[in-house]
Amino acid sequence: MAEARYSDEEFIAVPPDAVFEYRLDYEHNLPQYNPAVSNMKRTDGGDDLGAGAVYAFEVDIPNMGPMPTSLTVLEAEAPSRIVNEMGSGMIRAREECTFTRSDDGTLVRFEVILTFPDEMGEGILQLAEQQGRDQVRGELELMKKQLEG
Repeated sequence: MAEARYSDEEFIAVPPDAVFEYRLDYEHNLPQYNPAVSNMKRTDGGDDLGAGAVYAFEVDIPNMGPMPTSLTVLEAEAPSRIVNEMGSGMIRAREECTFTRSDDGTLVRFEVILTFPDEMGEGILQLAEQQGRDQVRGELELMKKQLEG
C-alpha cells in the first residue's frame, strides 16, 4: 500500500468542548465546513454521536465529479480527540483531530494518513495528497469562521 501523511492546524477562539461537539456532529456540520460534501446521512441507525457512528456522503473531486464516501468514527474522547476513517473506493484516510485548550480558545490539529494500492501509481498519490491538504486547510478555515462567527 502507498501512503501519504500530512497535518495542519488552526487556532479557534472558542473552548475545546464547543469545537469538539461541532466537529463530531458530522451529519449536520460537515457539509457546512466542507462545501465539496453533499448528500450526508447517517447509516448505522444510531442517534448518539461518537465512536461507532457511520455516515455516507458524496465528495465532489475536482475534474472527477462526485465520489461516494463513507466515514466511521473510531474514537471520540471529549473534548480532546476524534479519530475517524474515511473510504472512497480503494482510497482510505485515517484522520485524527485533536483539540488543545489555550488561554484564548483551542488549537485544532488534523493529522491524516492516506493509503491506497501501489498499483494506482505515484501520480495519483501526489494528486490525492495535495487535494487532501487543500481540503483540510479549507475545513479548518471554515470551522474557524463559523465557530467564531
